[in-house]
Amino acid sequence: MDPEGGVAPSLITLFFSQQHQQQLQQSKDGSTNASTQKQLQKNFIQSFLESQENPLDNPSSIEFKKYLYQIIINQLRSDGFDGAAQAVASSTMLPINSKLESNLSRLSELVHLGRQREHERSRDLVVPDDATMKMSTTTNPKSIRNTSFVTRFITTHKGSCRTAKFTRDGKYVATGSADCSLKLLDVEKMHYHHQTKVEVEDHTQARPVIRTFYDHTSYINDVDFHPTMPIVVSASRDKSSRFFDYSKASIKRSFHSLETPEAEVRSLQFHPSGDFMLLGTAVSATKQAAVRLLDLHSMKTFTSSNPNDQHRGDVNMCRWSKDGKLWVTAGKDGQYKIWDGVTGRCVSSTAAHQGAAYSAVFSSNGDYLLTNGQDGLVKLWDMSTGRQIRAYKPPGGAPAGNTNRYDCCFSYNEQAVVSSRDSDVLVWDTVTGDLVHKLVGHNKSIRWIAYSPIEQSFVSCSDDQRARFWADEHWESENGYV
Repeated sequence: MDPEGGVAPSLITLFFSQQHQQQLQQSKDGSTNASTQKQLQKNFIQSFLESQENPLDNPSSIEFKKYLYQIIINQLRSDGFDGAAQAVASSTMLPINSKLESNLSRLSELVHLGRQREHERSRDLVVPDDATMKMSTTTNPKSIRNTSFVTRFITTHKGSCRTAKFTRDGKYVATGSADCSLKLLDVEKMHYHHQTKVEVEDHTQARPVIRTFYDHTSYINDVDFHPTMPIVVSASRDKSSRFFDYSKASIKRSFHSLETPEAEVRSLQFHPSGDFMLLGTAVSATKQAAVRLLDLHSMKTFTSSNPNDQHRGDVNMCRWSKDGKLWVTAGKDGQYKIWDGVTGRCVSSTAAHQGAAYSAVFSSNGDYLLTNGQDGLVKLWDMSTGRQIRAYKPPGGAPAGNTNRYDCCFSYNEQAVVSSRDSDVLVWDTVTGDLVHKLVGHNKSIRWIAYSPIEQSFVSCSDDQRARFWADEHWESENGYV
């Protein structure tokens, strides 16, 4: 991939710097001498590090890499390959008898456990052929067919509600609007909001909207949360992507803005590791649409060296696979494209929809791809063959001359495919393709649907300026609130 621009401070440096400045401004004597700044920086970084999870839980950490290389060395020794073990130890500068892991067969044990877990997860999403499809329609108490969705909370913007995203732990959700604002909502408070309003006189602490950010000057197109840091980023029609710290209640402005003066940013997403970010742009007067890879350490962007890799129209969505090895883009040219996450090159292009392709998301196991487009169809694709294996058709068929933006996504356990059709939410059985729910409530076109990663709940965003939070009506009893 070809780099663009010069080297800038990393995202982590920028994040810490704005934290230090806020602490300095709040100091009692107002002093900004070097020793005070150094002590504040030391205290902040120490508290941040103490709050983090075990470094061995982060595959990108140095500690994890050391442990990985050590168990490789140990396994080689256990199998009698002492020379190879010594060579790896020398290359990685690790002692041959490191105390990181004393069990010489630990790698074999972990691989065995991993393969067992992988086999268990392989049933996450299995689409059977026609011969076995009828056998898969049996229901159970937790199936999507037996889930009764109700609206549990509504937040209203001052303009069209255009996008939403949950944090990876499902605790928060952010919504973005044409009014240029971002709202951060507490999911648990949305679940029992009505109950709490009755029980508590002072509603301030119980309000689900816990932050509102203002810093864009035009419509917000997409939003995402950093996987490990309290950062939410938004893409806007104002040709910028802005990074906000949501750990502090008093902060309403971004601590960093990434400007793309040549084109509007239509979509973005952090890499699962948090080290990179995808940016999908629109066509401009001087440049074709492009998908860019942003290195969050150098803050440099990269694009494919082959212009034929790019879409022949706006990039409407870009999304990583769960393992970060691939990404997919959906374009105004009706295609979805699969990209290699290492080389940054497009490896396949598929004409998926008549008119624009709006959404494209991988299944959790990476075996399937879900897309939708201007033709109103939602399609499921087999990644191994590139073949379409299911089409989820809205009632009445595809609309003629449609100009509304539609969206689609998987439910958290991938039992369901959720899509929008005008002002309705449609919920399909993933395997059978049956329409099992049609949810009404919005009075204008739905632009976006974001599903919780941990439960049967989701947010729908509409041109009626509202974001609706939908959840199972039995949530309280199933979660011990009754």
